Amino acid sequence: MVESLLVRVTGLMACFSDPSKPAEKKSLSVPTPSALEGLLRSVHGKPEFKTVIEEVWVHNPVEYITETRREVKDLGVSSRMSSKNGVTVTVKNPALKPTLRQYTYLYDVDYTIKFRAVVQKGGDAHVIKHHRIFQRRVRKGQWFKPPVLGLSHCYAEVRPPVQGREPNPSLNMAVGMIPFGWFQVQKDTFAEGHTAVAPRIPIFFPAAVERGVMAIPTEYYKTTRPDWPLS
Repeated sequence: MVESLLVRVTGLMACFSDPSKPAEKKSLSVPTPSALEGLLRSVHGKPEFKTVIEEVWVHNPVEYITETRREVKDLGVSSRMSSKNGVTVTVKNPALKPTLRQYTYLYDVDYTIKFRAVVQKGGDAHVIKHHRIFQRRVRKGQWFKPPVLGLSHCYAEVRPPVQGREPNPSLNMAVGMIPFGWFQVQKDTFAEGHTAVAPRIPIFFPAAVERGVMAIPTEYYKTTRPDWPLS
């Protein structure tokens, strides 16, 4: 098996919200595996490059900062109009309504992510190739699209790990249940021949930080990513 990689991720602000509670914009105290997968994928940029997050090393104490942001909401109001020839058409008139929303971010985050890559084809040799591509892009500061920490305006800096830097040994906390991913229910076929797809079910796992390390239970990947070639 190919050895895991380490990468350092820092940012001024981060917001890892619970996808099952879209109305709440308060960050969890630790990053979610899906958010880290998206961040690493934004650096590499290849769809066949998939990552299994194994550990998150937390270096800075957990601090929060609150900000009120002005957002514009599209009400999507529709009105009906009749043309001169008697044909009735529907025209959508978007009504823009400014609103204020409060965000609670993590402040001044510094993580070291331990992960390994999996690919659909090619075996370990193909994984090593993608590892080298990823490491080269990190060293040069390159990315496919801007890496973010949860939200699109929480920019992240991805860099090589600091040699010899260990997790914060004084940081211990029970985080609780945080989202790992989504489980897609199988299709149900009815007698009439119609097919319906049940909604996705969020999968949670009990997270805890012990001596600055949050271990990710990788067995959850087999449930939430069944098409990945996991060993």
